[in-house]
Amino acid sequence: MDKPFPPRLIIIGAQKSGTTTLAQLLANHPDIAMGKEKETDFYTRFWSKGWDWYRSLYDGVCADWLIDASPAYAGGYDDPETGKLFAVPERILDNVPSPHIFYILRCPVRRAYSSYWHSVRYNGEKRSLRDAITLNSSYARQSMYADQLDFFESALGADTVNVLLFDDLKQNAQAVVSDVFLKIGVQNHILSEEKRDEKKNAGFQYSGPAKAVMTLFPSEAAFRDTVAAIQRLAPRSATDFAKRILTKDIPPLNDADSQWLATMFEESTQRIEKRLERPLKSWIRPRS
Repeated sequence: MDKPFPPRLIIIGAQKSGTTTLAQLLANHPDIAMGKEKETDFYTRFWSKGWDWYRSLYDGVCADWLIDASPAYAGGYDDPETGKLFAVPERILDNVPSPHIFYILRCPVRRAYSSYWHSVRYNGEKRSLRDAITLNSSYARQSMYADQLDFFESALGADTVNVLLFDDLKQNAQAVVSDVFLKIGVQNHILSEEKRDEKKNAGFQYSGPAKAVMTLFPSEAAFRDTVAAIQRLAPRSATDFAKRILTKDIPPLNDADSQWLATMFEESTQRIEKRLERPLKSWIRPRS
């Protein structure tokens, strides 16, 4: 049997594409586990920390298969020192025996819109949607999946990179994870109904009361850390009530902006359709 470390089960995908949901569903299998951090970013921004640091993230974790689920690996980020894409595929190829890459794709329009609101919430994004999401912006580049797939497959080979769809995961999580179990060669594992229906990282924005409370903290990060600590300690009923008070849904994407974004991603979407031999009508004409 291959040694568990380094992780051979590597999940990539742009921010807000379902990597957290997929990783946590797979980790319900008795032979699969995540480390201390879901997103290690080792092969990108923490490469210089070395293998001892990477290994420390999995100290005490006992499983035949370890998960590294890092959206940054998808290739949407640049090396700040060289301005080039990180050599993630080559680093994996040189160091990971028999890696299994699972690339989860979400409708590029809805992903970009969700990522934009994530930045509004956490990174102080103040620009309008159309001013922020330009062709060369990070929001757009992370949704250009065809380029990213070419980036990985050119180094690792098409057989190593398995493409999954976020919509399939939403509609039938069991079928998707069972397919992953089959591909990596572990016995199938049936998820509980609660796990199949559990939602991760749903989009939201802070409410007026939350923003008022946030002013009492030295930074937004301190506010988020405090909320996270309370969530770990408080009963589920209390945290659900707090979410209703402190958060609200992001506004719906209007039809005009939806089609504007779909046109931006049209060429990349056509290439993905050809690769998967599957029409992606909801990507071409996404529902608002």
